[in-house]
Amino acid sequence: MADKPIISIPEGEPPAELEISDEELGAILGSTEDMDEVCRLLIEMARAGGGPDNITVVAGRFDGD
Repeated sequence: MADKPIISIPEGEPPAELEISDEELGAILGSTEDMDEVCRLLIEMARAGGGPDNITVVAGRFDGD
């Protein structure tokens, strides 16, 4: 298991991976309550890191138990 969160970019075999720091991920997740915006920002980050046009992000926010 990696020490940092990883955004996997499936493009052929094996998937390309873009590593982001805990600080970067925390900044994105803490920047807004809007999960659509979080996904948009993560997709922009993946594209800036060389990801293909076909990028998928699944994000959720859980509160409580």
